Amino acid sequence: MLNTVLDNSANDLCCSLLSPLVLDQGYQSAVFISAENNAALQIPFLSALADKLSKAGTHVVRVRADELCGGDVLETVVAAAHDQTKGDQREQRTSNLNDLVRQITHGGTPFVMLIENIDAWVNSADGLRMLCALKAARDAVNLPPGHSGKFLVVGIGTSPKMTALTHDQSQAFYGAVDLKLPEQTRD
Repeated sequence: MLNTVLDNSANDLCCSLLSPLVLDQGYQSAVFISAENNAALQIPFLSALADKLSKAGTHVVRVRADELCGGDVLETVVAAAHDQTKGDQREQRTSNLNDLVRQITHGGTPFVMLIENIDAWVNSADGLRMLCALKAARDAVNLPPGHSGKFLVVGIGTSPKMTALTHDQSQAFYGAVDLKLPEQTRD
């Protein structure tokens, strides 16, 4: 069972992501969570967050970046997103991330992509291409006026290089929200 501190943290992040003002609160870029000293807590935290988001009616896609590396990372992520959202028959199979995100958010439903071990993409050309594709999809959905759905990216990792995702001006998600996973405590 998830401890109270992590459960409360997942609940708070869920509420922030689903707030009508999410695009005005700094979460519009992305949320990156450093689990530097708590690698074992990544999975339980993301599971709790995914559960809370799903119960609130959000489309949630979960991927592990360290399992999706290489030249076809973008295509593999799009395929995984299709597989996890196939319950909605409106969506036509597409290999384009922007099209998929637009299809999922078209009716106003929020779409959150949870990415475990996102730091695996930090130092590879294909990983950086994937991060840029996520940013482009986010901008295509969140920036145009009148589009009711929103696309949000939440990444978690353990590498100290995670801070580069939000603090390095050359990164696609420069300026995104940078959080630390709370320490595990006993109830």
